[in-house]
Amino acid sequence: MTAQILIVDDEEAIRFSLERALKRDGYEVWTAKDGEQALHLMQHHSFDLLLTDLKMEGIDGEEVMRRVQDISPDTAIIMLTGYATLESAIEALRQGAIDYLVKPCSSADIRASVEKGLSKRFRKLRRRQLLEQMSESLSELRKEAPSPVQPSISVSSASEPKVVPILHHGSLVVDRRRHRVTVGEREVELTPTEFGLLAHLTENADQVLSCSELVQAAHGYEASEGEARKIIRPHITNLRHKLSAAKEAKPYILNVRGVGYVLAPATEEKDTGR
Repeated sequence: MTAQILIVDDEEAIRFSLERALKRDGYEVWTAKDGEQALHLMQHHSFDLLLTDLKMEGIDGEEVMRRVQDISPDTAIIMLTGYATLESAIEALRQGAIDYLVKPCSSADIRASVEKGLSKRFRKLRRRQLLEQMSESLSELRKEAPSPVQPSISVSSASEPKVVPILHHGSLVVDRRRHRVTVGEREVELTPTEFGLLAHLTENADQVLSCSELVQAAHGYEASEGEARKIIRPHITNLRHKLSAAKEAKPYILNVRGVGYVLAPATEEKDTGR
């Protein structure tokens, strides 16, 4: 599959030269003249790599990078600038940029940086895919393994937590028994991990859930909040895309910066008849 690259720069000549150089290498290239146009494209298209100028009118490169981390956390980011400072370089790398290039830079430097960024992205995605396959395989093994015989103990049924088989949140319905999700009349196909996340979010729709709690609910193991955030972000991104595709509406899942995620409040129209 051809890598998708977005170039963001307010100088038309630079956009043109970068686009031409990268297209020669076989990449599919999109361009944006400012941060606002770039974020609009990111909302409607998935990119493997973002090449953005640092200093732009309106939404600058640093803000673009911060927002892209929420929209598409796996997108590799390369920062370009004609006004390099040590502070801006450190901040760009701290925010997640994989490289920091000073303009004017040669086509060879750009192409080498892009190749490095894409290689890093694809290795990261492959590792995650393998980890998810292992996690799902372990979950299946746990289901198939016979439960150990427990001594008979009389316990009040009132103390046992009840699992709600069908969850409702506005027009969203999560059916645990049939492993089925619908938005309005449309069914949404989810992976086991995505289903587990959405079910837990829906069951706790009035609470902001930390990333570590979501990892525990979806994968069954504990992780630090920092590690859990890296694990959860791509699944949340995929869930948002799938739910939005099922019905044009405001995002179902909201990010509470520094805390976690929560379902958006259901509108009165969605709640009608529930």
